[in-house]
Amino acid sequence: MTDEMVLEARDVHLRLRDRTKKGRVRRGEVEILAGVSLELSRGETLGLLGESGCGKSTFARVLCGLSPVHSGAVRFHSRVAGKGEVSPPTLGIQMVFQDPYGSLNPRRRVRDILAEGWQINRSLLAKSDWEARLRQLVTDVGLRIEHLERFPAALSGGERQRVAIARALSVNPEVVVCDEAVSALDASVKSQVISLLEEVQSRTGVAYLFISHDTTAVRQLADRVAVMYLGKIVETGPAETVFASPGHPYTHTLLAAVPKLRPWRGGSRRPGMVKGEIPSFASPPSGCRFRTRCFMAQDVCAALEPPETALSDGHIAACHFAGSAGLEQVAVSIGTTRRAR
Repeated sequence: MTDEMVLEARDVHLRLRDRTKKGRVRRGEVEILAGVSLELSRGETLGLLGESGCGKSTFARVLCGLSPVHSGAVRFHSRVAGKGEVSPPTLGIQMVFQDPYGSLNPRRRVRDILAEGWQINRSLLAKSDWEARLRQLVTDVGLRIEHLERFPAALSGGERQRVAIARALSVNPEVVVCDEAVSALDASVKSQVISLLEEVQSRTGVAYLFISHDTTAVRQLADRVAVMYLGKIVETGPAETVFASPGHPYTHTLLAAVPKLRPWRGGSRRPGMVKGEIPSFASPPSGCRFRTRCFMAQDVCAALEPPETALSDGHIAACHFAGSAGLEQVAVSIGTTRRAR
């Protein structure tokens, strides 16, 4: 990993029209992203962690130029997208979607899917070199040469996701946005795909924005972690630091909810510390957006939006009580149980 920044989002806001379940447009707009700021360096893996429906995939679409920026800016090297603009189209940012079958054209063979980028961008690779490059791509992602002649329907879920990764790498990007790229895979295939991503990164130096609600996958792959809740980043920091000592109550509850093989060893946190469901984007809580579900909420949380507090080098949490009396001690006092073997 280097310190050269390749992708930056600064105070990004995105509003969408409020629609009913039948698709009718209500009056007004709903703010989905409320001031998101992130940086990604060359060769780095940044894990974006959060519950389903918190705005992670929407943020990914903004970075890849599929949704406009209503305020703030997205910068990829010298390319900048500001208010009312989409991120400039570039081969340098590619995306791996959650559903590999839905993102692959079912009527095209794997070789045609992988060669599509070269057909659109004729100067990228000479046609005489296509066959050699196709063979190299499928080999690099752990597929066989005969997979080039198959349609997506003839592939397993893991094989489809490998094709999606190969397609993203075919145009030599600097950044790959993985949007829940392993969430639909079983445990063994998930481990293989994560190992594949690590191997590709060590060989090519590509940077990943790894979006997931799976804390285990993020912990295995990420160098840094950003935690999102209801359209805002509530905590960022080195992965080891965030997982070892979370500074925000929301991060704490996410980690507490991960099942343990032997929960009686070292004590276990009750996964029920988080209350209720994630609020609606149409009417977010005042002050801290997590306060309606937080086990540490006080009156100040409803009155004031929490400032960003630096807990250590590169570790920041947006909480009124971050780094104060000790988040872990508060959690222990209200919910930690211990049980003998």
